[in-house]
Amino acid sequence: MEHESMRMTCAVVWLIAWSVGSRSIAELSATEAPPLAATTVQNTIVVPAGQTFDGGGQAFLAGASLTGPVFDLGAGASLKNVNLDVLGPLNAVVTTRGNATLESVNWRTVTNGYALAMLGTGAVTVRGSTIGESRGSALFKVAGAGSSLQLDGVNSFYYTGLVTQEAGTSYRVDVRFTGSTVASAAYLFRTDSASSTVSVTNGNVCSVTNRYVGVATQNITETSVGSFCTMMY
Repeated sequence: MEHESMRMTCAVVWLIAWSVGSRSIAELSATEAPPLAATTVQNTIVVPAGQTFDGGGQAFLAGASLTGPVFDLGAGASLKNVNLDVLGPLNAVVTTRGNATLESVNWRTVTNGYALAMLGTGAVTVRGSTIGESRGSALFKVAGAGSSLQLDGVNSFYYTGLVTQEAGTSYRVDVRFTGSTVASAAYLFRTDSASSTVSVTNGNVCSVTNRYVGVATQNITETSVGSFCTMMY
């Protein structure tokens, strides 16, 4: 009951924040820092290769007519300081097309699909971010031979799985957790590849049914992993 009360309180706070107001997505640019108000996205916001989109802490909500991701990052693009809420049936909230950096990106609710999906080979880093309750199959999908995903200072809770490699692929990908907290999940990393690796360093893992699914034992590294996740509930 205490856990449910905390989740309901958070939901109320978020809804109040989202109700402040909205702006047309046409008024935004990849270099502009919008005010702290909610924007309903009806068409995917494309961040061109090598550019940065700084949301300035604004909330972005998936609109009823949105069929693609909320954000699509070109090679070398960055996304920072945004809050995301998706209640519709999107395949992914954020997609990347090569190397990408996401910083202070908070997925507050994901009811379907992935929080982030890599559409090809790249090195993606997610830093200083949080992922709230998700009912999708996994939060992050890694794809592309030689790809890597690093979660640095990422807190995630109440979801099915955290990271999954594209199903049926045998190439190697590398997944790294650093200073992150993971609570209430089915798994940390799932793969069909015998060569993919995963490492967890200086983090906390709690209430995870099976940390690694399909990962060869010799490809798993854990260093200074605790179980202090009280703040996640």
